[in-house]
Amino acid sequence: MAIATCPRMKSEEMRLPPRLTVTRRWAAALLGFATLVFAVTTIVVRGDGWLGYVQATAEASMVGATRRLVRGQALFRHPLGGPIPPTAIPPRTQGPIRQTLG
Repeated sequence: MAIATCPRMKSEEMRLPPRLTVTRRWAAALLGFATLVFAVTTIVVRGDGWLGYVQATAEASMVGATRRLVRGQALFRHPLGGPIPPTAIPPRTQGPIRQTLG
């Protein structure tokens, strides 16, 4: 009788890129959903009511998602193509920071 062994787990470095891709897709899908909810509630809302709260929540979600996107780009790239010294992290320290954030 042979002893069954568990398959070897992939290292964290090999699992990170697919997880990062899935996370980015989820974030983009949620931003799209918040935008859709905001657009629909903007068309439907005529006055005060509970849909105003839904509209405000969707708007806040869109602002927060956009802020995180721009902040992430400002840390590792020069935003808007211009070299703004305090925003970009030096290339020699980007690797360890990416590993920690990933």
